[in-house]
Formats: sequence, C-alpha cells, structure tokens
Amino acid sequence: MKKISTFIIVLMSTTLMHGQSVFDALRYSRFQSQGSARFIGMGSSMGALGGESSSITINPAALGVYRNSEFTISSAFNFTSSNGQLLNNSISQGSLNFNIPNISYIQTYNGDVDGWKKYGFALGHNRTSTFQSDYRLNGQSMNTASIIDDYVSILNSDQASISAVEDYAYNLGPSQAYYQFLINPDGNFANRYVRIGDIDNTSSIERTKVVERTGSQSETYFSFGGNYQDKLHLGGSIGLQSFSFEERTQYAEFFNYTPVAQPSDSLLDSYYETSELITSGTGVNLKLGFIYRINEALRLGGALHSPTFFGLRENFAFDTETQYSDGEFFDSEQQNFEFEYRLRTPLRLIGSLGYVLQQKAAFNLEYEYVNYGNARFDDKPSFNSDFSIDNQFIQEILTNTHNIRFGTEIRLDPFVARAGFRYEDNPFVNGLSIGHDESRKTYTLGGGFRNNNFNLDIAYSLSQMTIRDGLFNNSRETGNINQTIHQLVFTVGWRW
Repeated sequence: MKKISTFIIVLMSTTLMHGQSVFDALRYSRFQSQGSARFIGMGSSMGALGGESSSITINPAALGVYRNSEFTISSAFNFTSSNGQLLNNSISQGSLNFNIPNISYIQTYNGDVDGWKKYGFALGHNRTSTFQSDYRLNGQSMNTASIIDDYVSILNSDQASISAVEDYAYNLGPSQAYYQFLINPDGNFANRYVRIGDIDNTSSIERTKVVERTGSQSETYFSFGGNYQDKLHLGGSIGLQSFSFEERTQYAEFFNYTPVAQPSDSLLDSYYETSELITSGTGVNLKLGFIYRINEALRLGGALHSPTFFGLRENFAFDTETQYSDGEFFDSEQQNFEFEYRLRTPLRLIGSLGYVLQQKAAFNLEYEYVNYGNARFDDKPSFNSDFSIDNQFIQEILTNTHNIRFGTEIRLDPFVARAGFRYEDNPFVNGLSIGHDESRKTYTLGGGFRNNNFNLDIAYSLSQMTIRDGLFNNSRETGNINQTIHQLVFTVGWRW
C-alpha cells in the first residue's frame, strides 16, 4: 500500500507537468464495440458467423463469408446520463449525441470452385468509442482535507527549493498555490512546505467538481478475405485509427467557518481550479482472423489484434482563482502546454463459437482477452520526456481482462429479431485503495427487414457502468458516477 501511495504522489507530479496518465492510456485502449444495427443488436458478437460489415473489425475473416457485394451506412443517437453522488448528495446530468457509427463498401469476386471459391476486399469506417459525457459532484465535508494538501505533498516529496517553486519549475498547481499564499515554507525545515493555516480552522468544506467531455474514436479499415471450399475463411485488416478528445474540468472548494468569517478576518473563502485538455491522435494496427466450419451448424472463429501505435498531440491549459473573506482576489495567469508523444495499446485475442440452426436462427458466443497493463507511453524523438513512472503506474494499476459477448438472431422472413449481451471486465487491479470496479454491462435488442438485395435494421443498446472520482489524492471522500448510455442505431444496406 505504501508503494502505491508513493506512485500516486509521483504520478500526480508528472501529470501536472504534461497531463498523461493511466486514465488516458485506458481511454484510448478500451472500446465500446459500436457499429451497424445488426452488429449492435447481436451484442457485437458475430466473430464466428461473419458476413457483416462491422464484424470485420472484430474478426476480418468475416469478409470471407460474404457471397455478394454490399454497401451499408448507419446513423445513431447516443444519450448519456450520469448520476454523480458525493457525501449523500446526488446530481443528474445528460447529453445527446448524433453520429455515423458505420459506413462500408464490400466487393466480392468468384474464384476457383475447387479451391478458393470466393474472395473480396472491404473498405469501411467504424466508430469504436464515444467520449461524450458530463457529470457534476457536490457535497459538504466535515474534514479539512484540501487539494492544497496534494500540492504540499508533491513539493515535500521532491524537496523542492523555493527558487524552483517561484520560477514555476512546478508550473501548475503547486506554484500557483504558492503565489496565491495557500502554501508557505516551513520555517523549521529547509525545502519543506505547509498549507495555509486558515484551512485548519474551517468547520466544513463544500466541494464541487464539474467534468464535461466530448469526442470520439473510430477506425478506417481495409480488409481482404477469402473462402476455401466453404470450410475455411481467412482474413486480414489494416486499421487506421483516429480520435479527438476534449475534457474541461472545474473544481472548487468553499470554506465555512464558525462563527461565519467577516471581512475583517481575512480568511480563505474559496479556491477554484479550471483545466482544459484537448487531445487528438492517429494510429495503425493489424488484424488477422479465421472462421472454420466444423459442420453445417457449428463454426469456430479466432482473431488477433496487434497493438495500435498512436502518435498524439495534446494541449493542456490550467488556471486558478482564490477569494478571501475581506474581498481580496487572486487570479493566476493561465498556463498553456503542448506535447507530442506516442502510445502503444495492448494486443487483443478473441475466440468465437457460432451455431446456425437450419438457416432459421444463429447464435454466437465470444471471448476476448486484453491486458490493459501492457499499454505504454513513449515520447517523440524530439522531446526528452521520461514516461517510466507513468508506464510503471500503468503496469501496477491496470490488469488483464476477460470480456464476454453473446448474440442471437432469429429469422422470421422477411423480418429478423435479435438480442445480445456484452460484459467488459474491470480493467483496474482489485484490492488496492485506488482500484475500483469499472466493469461495463450492455444489453441489446434489434430487428429488421431483409430481402434479396436490401435490408433495413434497427437496434437499441443500454450500457451501465460506475465510475469513481477521488476528487484529489488526499481526499477522504469519493465521488461515484453511475453512467448509463442509451444508443439507437439505424442501418440501410444494398447487396448485388
């Protein structure tokens, strides 16, 4: 536990300098399995069935199952609701997003009837994650822990000199808090610091945190696949991923005193922090897969996804404000930083088992293994950043996961009905004071109309997950955000 606590202090120090953290690595490595309505309706579980555009992003051998060429396009509405709970206080937020989760073109060709009977290529664009979410936390605490304690811990841990603090070597929270008279040198020890004494005299502290996030992650893929004697289907894909992410965070502490602070008291009244993070990146990966027909009904599938190698650009802005009871006000100069760095996401292993019942029903069970602890940051050659602490923290905090997806489709010609379920395992190590359960469950329903050369499909999904926000490292309170994502997807497709 002591080892982990040390990591927290060091990680926060590096995060204040450049913004990268274990949560960034996880965000761009973990997917929500979005795509076409048929894919969503079956719980994103079609790895051993194939023959569907979005399933190519899971198992590129799905392309080898195609017998006809096809064009599909999808539209989706995402409504994200968040209920933030802090100190027995609850606040609900909601946001609506419209997007194009899937568009694809698939071309097939006839081959040798005694060998590779069919082969084809696919060009498509598939959304993998939507980052749109807002939440708000508010509560009144009777303890006097403050975010200023974090900055004191950072300075004392590094034994920072006063000249380094004043020269903004610690150029965000610690130095700004020092210049706003919230941190003072410890008169008894060199290179030691204490927080302002006013905080010790508070009767309670009201804490407020507002987080607003926007952005998405998607993949443009080029795939090639073939069908050998209707028994073995092979495929491969090159994926070009891209994402944009923006997060604006406001954190405030309001200090209450008994008796109430008067203007003549000159006591600390409030402290505000505002930060804005804008990140964009592009990356490349490789996927290989197979589907083998054991018999007419039973099919076995498997896929390997290489790590995605990202190049990222990040802009980070930070400023603070402090108000005293006598009306004195301090507003720091906003600090802006720009970084370029690289991220390698973990590889993924996927196994699928499919069953087709006389062309009337289909079932697919899928297992996915991902070790998020293998994600790694690296700086660009033109920079001299050291990510060893960040990478060590990723390895200590993130872990291997076992994800399960199940889907079924029943044909009632010319209509179809679908249902599915996804379980995404908790990516955080259990049993640690900073570990928490961010497993996600998704329930799906869908249906559609299909004839020889046209299909119209609709799907609904409901995802649920609880996110933990510790406010700051020395906080004794934890905010819990119960997040629910409702998604409605429409797809039209033509075959020839």
